[in-house]
Amino acid sequence: MQIKDLYKEVDEYIAIITEYPNIFYDNMEIIYRLALMHYNIYNEIEDPNLNDLTYVGILKNIDLVKDYYKKNNINVDVDKIISNGTIEMINHSAEDECEHATIGGVNNYINGHKSVRVEGNGTTMDGAILVHEISHYRNQPDTRRSQINNLFTEAIAYLEELLYVDYLEENGYKNDAKIIRRFNLNLSNRFIEDYYKLLKMLILYKNTRDISKESFEKYYSDENTKYEDYIKELTNYTSLHAACWDIFGFAISIYLYMEYKKNKLSQKTIDKLHIAINRSLNESIMLTNLEGIFYNDLEDIFNSLIEYKEMIETKELVKKH
Repeated sequence: MQIKDLYKEVDEYIAIITEYPNIFYDNMEIIYRLALMHYNIYNEIEDPNLNDLTYVGILKNIDLVKDYYKKNNINVDVDKIISNGTIEMINHSAEDECEHATIGGVNNYINGHKSVRVEGNGTTMDGAILVHEISHYRNQPDTRRSQINNLFTEAIAYLEELLYVDYLEENGYKNDAKIIRRFNLNLSNRFIEDYYKLLKMLILYKNTRDISKESFEKYYSDENTKYEDYIKELTNYTSLHAACWDIFGFAISIYLYMEYKKNKLSQKTIDKLHIAINRSLNESIMLTNLEGIFYNDLEDIFNSLIEYKEMIETKELVKKH
């Protein structure tokens, strides 16, 4: 693609997403900083072997999730949303080489109806995915998500997944919990590797209205970056929103999890947050104590990411394979 054509495409895209106030575009620099923090803190986390997870099967995973909700007074009728077809769980054989079989989950709309789909292979990971996707379902509007909802829904889903992993640890699946925690951090960093160059180029465009090599090298003069590796990422610009809500969710979920562990956040507040993200940005920020983040104060987030790293590094993996 010629540079002039790329300029035209980016101009058209920016015009579309800034026609109305856009929470992602307006806060790109903050989200980029969250991405760097997450990546740099967790880039040396050991990549676990998923074959060391415990096989329990679909029915046991469902029972574990139901018990987790019951013990934490979370009002989710799992049997109802399975029987009415909202949840679809697909179990691949252990020999299935499909990579997404161990990490597959999606919440969507199908023919105007809310839908949750989980693909797994019967290990305890499937229950964690189910909790994550049901979390999205809990705050899913009847038609489409707002920008506020999109910004916060991943953070809530990852938070509830982390809390479910604690439940697994407390109920006889200690090594599985260690594996899932590490796997999620490495998976998150793989997403960040895919996204951060796109964010960096759009930040350049946002602040200079220029994406030339000269402008790039001047704007990022103190960094060892190669323009050619970045400019091609602008062809993937339509993934901006997904990049932003994923990255925000990765970092903020860990912050909220550590707040929960310190008794500064309760399950009742999480339940309120599911409702708030469909009503008000200010209400959502107040419930999560995130006022500072939109003023570039990320110290509390940074400290939480470090504390979480220290927590999981004290729990060594048991390797079966």
